[in-house]
Amino acid sequence: MIYYNGGPYFVDTQLYKNINTLAYYQFLDQSVLPAVLKIKYNKGNVILSAVHFEYSSKLLNMNDKFHAQIVSELEQSEFDKIKFAGVIFKYLGLSTRHKVHL
Repeated sequence: MIYYNGGPYFVDTQLYKNINTLAYYQFLDQSVLPAVLKIKYNKGNVILSAVHFEYSSKLLNMNDKFHAQIVSELEQSEFDKIKFAGVIFKYLGLSTRHKVHL
């Protein structure tokens, strides 16, 4: 889970054959918006991310009342974000110390 508080997303991704959506924002009404894309370009891949999955909840300002309300939920997803980064690296042809399955 990655926290979404408005912000960027991708549109019309279905119009392009070389775009694969890797992650979506999913809302309570079950609608989705593309959040992370993998694009085939020449002989490689490009990753576009509308979210900062690399941002740790440990960096949030705990004196901020809003952050204090959401930090415990975000902390639970820290390991998932690290695994997701590993998947992104694998799509880019990079290796990690941990095994990643696509």
